[in-house]
Amino acid sequence: EYRSSDGPVRKMSVADVRLGTEADAAAIGELLDTFNREFDEPTPGPVWLADRIVQLLAQDTVVLLAGSGPDGLAVFRFRASIWTQALECYLAELYVVPEKRGRGLGRALNAGSRGRRARPGGRPHSSRYERGRPRRPVPLREPRIHQPRAWA
Repeated sequence: EYRSSDGPVRKMSVADVRLGTEADAAAIGELLDTFNREFDEPTPGPVWLADRIVQLLAQDTVVLLAGSGPDGLAVFRFRASIWTQALECYLAELYVVPEKRGRGLGRALNAGSRGRRARPGGRPHSSRYERGRPRRPVPLREPRIHQPRAWA
């Protein structure tokens, strides 16, 4: 639990993270548009982004949402792996609205991504977490160094 000037603030957890669907496309579009505007980056606007998210959710994208607004998102893209027949996944976008930062939403989205089994089309995927682990626990804010699995 965190404290703010308004009193205690509940820390977010993986339980507060859910899988985004087509029904969430407008909210996802708004969050992505807000993200780019916050950092003075060009944006096609929330309506266009919502339409594009609907297309991508049907293809190669998974979106995790956190908070009741929703207040944060993580967008994952899947592609064919070089090393296996499985898909690999990368984090394309991670955003939490400014007024909800410092409450664990980003951490919850990150942790939720590791625990999710959702994949486009229900196909298996590989990830850096499955290929290897760091030699020692690494704090979240430091770069993660992964040791490759020995090839048999």
